[in-house]
Amino acid sequence: MRYIYTKINKAITISLLIVMLVYVLLLNQVVNKVSSQEVSQKGLELLWVKYGPGWWPAGTVHATCVSGTTVYVIGDSYFTVGVIEARDANTGKLLDFWAKSYGSFTILYDCLILNDYLYVIGIDNYPGNWEWLILKLTLDLKLVAEKRYNPSPYEDAPYTIASDGKYLYVGGYDSSPMKAFGSIKDIWLFVDTQWHLIKMDPNDLSVIKSYTFNPSNNIDKIYSINVNPIDGKIWIAGSVDLAKGRIEVLDENLSLISSLDLETFVAYPKITFDEIGYSYLATVFSILKISPELKIVKTNYYNITINKMTYNNGYLYLAGIICAENRLNNIIVKVTNELEILDELVLNSQNNATVFFADVGKMAITNNALYVAGHLSTKKEFIWVIYAVRISHLQNMTTTPIITNLTTPSQTSSSSIPTPISLIPLPQTVTVNSNQTDTLTIPYSLIIPISYGYVIFIVVTATTAMTVITLLILRKSKK
Repeated sequence: MRYIYTKINKAITISLLIVMLVYVLLLNQVVNKVSSQEVSQKGLELLWVKYGPGWWPAGTVHATCVSGTTVYVIGDSYFTVGVIEARDANTGKLLDFWAKSYGSFTILYDCLILNDYLYVIGIDNYPGNWEWLILKLTLDLKLVAEKRYNPSPYEDAPYTIASDGKYLYVGGYDSSPMKAFGSIKDIWLFVDTQWHLIKMDPNDLSVIKSYTFNPSNNIDKIYSINVNPIDGKIWIAGSVDLAKGRIEVLDENLSLISSLDLETFVAYPKITFDEIGYSYLATVFSILKISPELKIVKTNYYNITINKMTYNNGYLYLAGIICAENRLNNIIVKVTNELEILDELVLNSQNNATVFFADVGKMAITNNALYVAGHLSTKKEFIWVIYAVRISHLQNMTTTPIITNLTTPSQTSSSSIPTPISLIPLPQTVTVNSNQTDTLTIPYSLIIPISYGYVIFIVVTATTAMTVITLLILRKSKK
């Protein structure tokens, strides 16, 4: 009975995470002071911000990819239609879009550009359960090929896509271990998933080989794949037993070469490489620098939630959220290869609306700029938000950012809330344009103490159309 009780407790914990449509993990411990300027002292500069899609009811947005002067934004419309936007990289102007539904449930998670084609991955429920969806499009958004991959009769999803220049590697999870639960396999609290990776031909999207790994009777998922630029080995990072981390190194044939288990709390790990083959693993609050031999060289902790990470020309760039002055700020952080913060830029300093970045999906980058997308919630809808940030300071090229009007008043909710529930000032009104004002229905937040020095911070956004619950886990500051 104790084992069953423990499993149910863990299942309830993960169920909270699963049902959150929007979530963010915050560390409530100041490590570095953050600037609130739109032009940082060392070169980070907000170029433009766009809100949308105005032509379609918005949903969540997960990834950006860039090719030449075009940025591709990957997301969905209320989880029912997969949506891809093409925007001008210099101005943010919408150039074209693609939208399609597969069944009644379609979400797009990540993207990759290879040999002048755009590859996009996500999920749909066309067969009655969640299945993998892999799309191949031209750069002008013409669908070339699609692949629906259904490794189990339960819920399956891919979260990440990478390439070594010859093949595609798509990773996520499948729920085939669920069959072990017999007659209660459909009770979603009792979830058992395993790592699942496939190697694909980029020409016709055929599956060449698959690799699975099931280390526990709990939640095991791949969240990030990258290819070492020096030796071409495939590195995959994921969760084991819900919140432990693991890195595996595979060869081109998907045979395991080596692995590294991380016993600390790890959620949605992200992995990238520098030019000499060292990898960088981002967890919720930290970055680990790891040698090609899977030795941890250095670890550094930050006061932001790291939702996305990428590497370019000697530096790491992080996109996340920081809690400062009783509000949540979207931030870009520039980090050296020794994990020291070099520069920061707050993205939403002109308004009080916080954009939530998804933990899966890429952040696009070039030698001069990065592009990151997230979403905020209003009374009527989700709104996509796409930021363009200059990453290299060019003398005499400082520009005024192009920003759609989005302002919020300073007042906060006056709801009467009994102890121990804490009231946190949050944005109340979002002006999407001069003719339309939506009210954010965020009456209160709940702070619930849990073990291991953390608290759960829950924000409820309730409308007539839907209820969105935002979960934040904060570390208590040490005295």
